[in-house]
Amino acid sequence: KFMNLVEYPTHLDIDLSTKCNLRCRFCHLSYYKPKSWTQLSLDQFMKLEHLIKNVKSISLFSKYEVLTCRDFKKIFNKIIDIGVKETYFSTNGILLNEKISNIIAGNLTYLTVSVTGFTNESYMKNMSLDRLDTVKKNLKVLNEIKKKKKTDLPKLRISMVGMQDTKDYFKEAVDFAKYFRASEGVQVTYF
Repeated sequence: KFMNLVEYPTHLDIDLSTKCNLRCRFCHLSYYKPKSWTQLSLDQFMKLEHLIKNVKSISLFSKYEVLTCRDFKKIFNKIIDIGVKETYFSTNGILLNEKISNIIAGNLTYLTVSVTGFTNESYMKNMSLDRLDTVKKNLKVLNEIKKKKKTDLPKLRISMVGMQDTKDYFKEAVDFAKYFRASEGVQVTYF
């Protein structure tokens, strides 16, 4: 017997941008520069509407900073309008401003924030810029908006890169996740 095949995929991964605003020491962008930086426009994204209307989940991230996409807000609002049930993206949190937080609170299912280094010094060593205070401020604002909207979405996860010289960060990562109410805990990736 033949199995009934699904006509459309049930999950879609889309990179909205090939840009990043950091040059983390463990990231491929620290060692490789693409020939060009590109990003999806709302018009380009809408060419996928026939697929998006049929998916159950969508991820707007694979290896770049999704929030560098100029049309992120328009694209995410379109995903909300279409009614995709489960949504996800990962960010370094620097561009996660109040406007973005207002859009994603209650609408985005899962959010991962990449933080390797939980002091200003260790963050800068690993992530290339002194922006830890910006990330903390943005996570605080996101949590305030979630509280105001009475929602637990997005479910937050903190991600860090595990290397020989970051293994001592694990306790700080757990404390950071607790402080910012990361219900998905800490993810440790590797270089």
